[in-house]
Order: sequence, then C-alpha cells, then structure tokens
Amino acid sequence: EWEVPRSIWHLDMPRSAIIGPPGPEMFTFLNRVEPKGGGTLVLAGSHRLLNDVEYLSSKGVKKKLKRHAYFQELTGKSGDDDRSRFMEDVGHIDDVPVQVVELTGDPGDVYFVDLRLLHS
Repeated sequence: EWEVPRSIWHLDMPRSAIIGPPGPEMFTFLNRVEPKGGGTLVLAGSHRLLNDVEYLSSKGVKKKLKRHAYFQELTGKSGDDDRSRFMEDVGHIDDVPVQVVELTGDPGDVYFVDLRLLHS
C-alpha cells in the first residue's frame, strides 16, 4: 500500500548562505503519473528553512530539522497509520508553513521547483 515515505527525504544541493538561491530544478513527465503512482513528493515551503547557514549538507539539514516535531513525525518510525495527513494538513517548522505535495501530471507537464526543496 502506498504511503508518504519516512526515510528518503533529501536535497540535491547543500544549503549555503554564501551561494544563495541555487536556481530551479525541473521535474517533467514522459508518461501519465497518477496520484499515488510514483511521482516525486516535495515538502512545499522547505526551501525557506535554514538559509542562514554558511554550509549545510542534505544530511545536516535533516539533522537540524529533526529538532522539530513536524519533521520528527514525517521521518520517524512511529506506528502512525495516517501518513496521508502530511498531504492534507499544513504543518509548521520555525513558523514556516510546510506541506507534502505529490507531483503528478501528463506527458510533457513540467514542474520547476527551488533546488533547496526537500523531496522524496
């Protein structure tokens, strides 16, 4: 059964206040991707977190975010059966609204997202 993943959240680039916003990342579809059909999941709003650090790897970002209840629940191993709530409800990390969003679409559809966005 499909569920919001716990352990494979990551960044494709490190956080760095020196570098600043690194630019966009593109996700495109070659085939139709239905909901719960394997599309990339993004944590909308996460690009607004931890941007004041000199340098922080993907692993370092996750380590710092685990201090927050929302991220602990998203990535934790609790017996929570209602993982869909992360896609239905808006959570908060450091007063930043965040929500899991599934990228779905038809052939040729494109999403441009901030490279600092956590995704799975």
